[in-house]
Amino acid sequence: MNKSIAIIGAGLSGCNLYNKLSSTYDIKIFEKSRGTGGRCSTKYINNHQINHGTNKITPKSQEFIKFCEDLTSKNILQKQNNEYLPINAINKICKTLIHPNDLITNTRITRYAQENNKWTIYDENQKSHGSFDKLILTIPTPQILEMDIELPHDIKLDLQKVQYNAIGVIMLYSNKPFNINTSDYKYSSYKKFENFYVYTLHLNESISNKLSSKEDLQKYLPNIDSTIKVLYHLWKYALISSTINKDFFYEDNLGISSDYFGKSTNNSLENSYMSSSALAKKIEQ
Repeated sequence: MNKSIAIIGAGLSGCNLYNKLSSTYDIKIFEKSRGTGGRCSTKYINNHQINHGTNKITPKSQEFIKFCEDLTSKNILQKQNNEYLPINAINKICKTLIHPNDLITNTRITRYAQENNKWTIYDENQKSHGSFDKLILTIPTPQILEMDIELPHDIKLDLQKVQYNAIGVIMLYSNKPFNINTSDYKYSSYKKFENFYVYTLHLNESISNKLSSKEDLQKYLPNIDSTIKVLYHLWKYALISSTINKDFFYEDNLGISSDYFGKSTNNSLENSYMSSSALAKKIEQ
């Protein structure tokens, strides 16, 4: 009988760990939102796929370049110069790495108990989701620090030092063509489908960091008429501005892996991939 692992977070770190370890471990991934992806997120509006998080990947290391090339061969990404862009839904990057039966969505894990060399995990409603031999956290540092879990003093200090920038996202859509002024936004994209048109707008970090909820984004809405529909999303932990200069944390069957491990603050996805790959190798030893 295989040993078991609970992975908290279904972004790239969590899904990559699943992909590399699922042949030798029984794994469940717990995700607080509706699906995989983390910042590689896709919103489905009127059956159309709208990428509203990461919009491109610029790999540096040979290992991550190979990962992107593999996704290109599967028609998930397409290469343009030194960048890789999603062909359709960018959340397919993570979807292809896991088996859907092992993904538990809409479940926020908030508490852990370690007894008899097992980790028992509980959600925000105090419901138990079973006991596991190993526990791996791939979620933002503030969410880890809010949890009822004992951590070594040094790693707790490291996690407390990690800093983030937020990104506010506004999605505008209509069944008729429309135009808006996008000059005030850090990033914008315009997608045209059959009888469906959508703008995705990202606010810059200096504005986004001041927002407390997605409702605050309303004041940054461009001038639009009443026929255009609006969706908002606030990535509170979108971009790391400081990192932990280690590959991962692993001790007593507890692991932590995410984009805040590594030396670069400019390539969160690559940090996630490299950190989770290194942790998987450590666990397999």
